[in-house]
Amino acid sequence: MKNDELTENIIGCAYKVYYTMGFGYLEFVYEKCFKIEKEVEDSFKIIMLIK
Repeated sequence: MKNDELTENIIGCAYKVYYTMGFGYLEFVYEKCFKIEKEVEDSFKIIMLIK
């Protein structure tokens, strides 16, 4: 994965988490949500590569 794609992926996940959760939570809440979103995103990409 190129650096541009990786950066786009990380920023995209961060935006999804922020827009879903909103503001006002502690950092660890966003961190847990980000990890979950990243895992889901990676799983989806693996499934698409298999097909």
